[in-house]
Amino acid sequence: MVARYDRPMQSRSEPGREALADRLAEPMLIVVSGAPGSGKTTLAGRIADELGLPLISRDAIKEALADAVGLPHTVEESSRLGDAAYAAMFALARSTLEAGRIAVLDSNFRHGRSERELVAVAAGSPVRVIHCEADPATIERRYLGRAPTRHPSHLDHLRTGDVLRGVTDGTYEPVVIPRAPVLVVDTSDDEMPAIGPIRSFLSSTGR
Repeated sequence: MVARYDRPMQSRSEPGREALADRLAEPMLIVVSGAPGSGKTTLAGRIADELGLPLISRDAIKEALADAVGLPHTVEESSRLGDAAYAAMFALARSTLEAGRIAVLDSNFRHGRSERELVAVAAGSPVRVIHCEADPATIERRYLGRAPTRHPSHLDHLRTGDVLRGVTDGTYEPVVIPRAPVLVVDTSDDEMPAIGPIRSFLSSTGR
């Protein structure tokens, strides 16, 4: 299920890849957000694949850094590695936009904390926010279920309480960026959301 925060979705035919590429000819920052376990990484990958766009994932960068410099042993060390991954992600996004291209960012951006850096990265380019949500029970089930197979740099087994608190205290609400519309995608049913409304949302010209 999808819903707009700024205005109702328009009912119109799904644009093809070529038409969408024409509409997205200018640089754009596509922010895919949500709590851990909300399905944001899966959706971000599909969006990047469907549109032929580069995907810049904070978790993928963090895992590569950990493989290069060594695994963290405490939550504090993991958080420092995560901060470094954010810095690298934002640098890559900035250079992608400066090259006149579109960047898809995937991370659990924090409401009230991530906006300043995202605005700085966008530097006036249009921004679209796609935010994944699911009910807390679904988030907990997914988070605990994936922990044994996740990269050890995330230390998920030590973060479960913090993540679940963040789901209910507003930490993972959508980021608020001036003139950036938000599309909320409900992933509670574990089904991949339809890509048509997402394409229409991204190709809308309003800021």
